[in-house]
Amino acid sequence: MHDSNTEEIETATELLTKEVMNFLAYIRSVDPQLQKHEAIAVATIILSQLPRNFKENPRMLAQLKAECEAIKKLLRQ
Repeated sequence: MHDSNTEEIETATELLTKEVMNFLAYIRSVDPQLQKHEAIAVATIILSQLPRNFKENPRMLAQLKAECEAIKKLLRQ
């Protein structure tokens, strides 16, 4: 397995952080009464359910695999 260098990991972490913040904002838009820590708890529950959801939904799993292949092609050029 090829490990990324520190700069690549930092860049990916920044992208992940941005998307997590966007997801938290989305959760709070669904229920504006949620406090930030409550939205984080909801996001945690949803994230913990994702592996099972991918296993139970072949289309979602196929999309995940396609995204994995696309990012490998993009970043390994």
